[in-house]
Amino acid sequence: MKHTILIVDDEQDYLDLLQFTLMRAGFDVVTAQNGAQALNIVEYNRPHLVILDLMMPEIIGYGVCEILRKSQVGRDIPILIISACSNEDVRRVGLECGANDFLSKTISSRDLIRKINHLLHVDGLAA
Repeated sequence: MKHTILIVDDEQDYLDLLQFTLMRAGFDVVTAQNGAQALNIVEYNRPHLVILDLMMPEIIGYGVCEILRKSQVGRDIPILIISACSNEDVRRVGLECGANDFLSKTISSRDLIRKINHLLHVDGLAA
């Protein structure tokens, strides 16, 4: 089964990099550049995992995370926050909002795939 991952980030270059990395690893990828788009995509596309930036227009990542956790559709979808802000307070709030894990944007591709596979309960490095 091929897993679909939603990447939400307002920085196009980073969005493109993550999309390329995950598609190369065998995942289907959909993208959104703000929280409102992300919520719409989750409602209609039902991804297997959401990668979520924090600082975005319209609805920030914390808000998207809280809304997903309260919704019928999004409450069980694993959420991985990836942010340039990685201090302990930012991390703690992200996890309190319902994220399953929190990573810094400086993570390697290999470690990112390993983390995604762990959250999706997939063995190995391939999707």
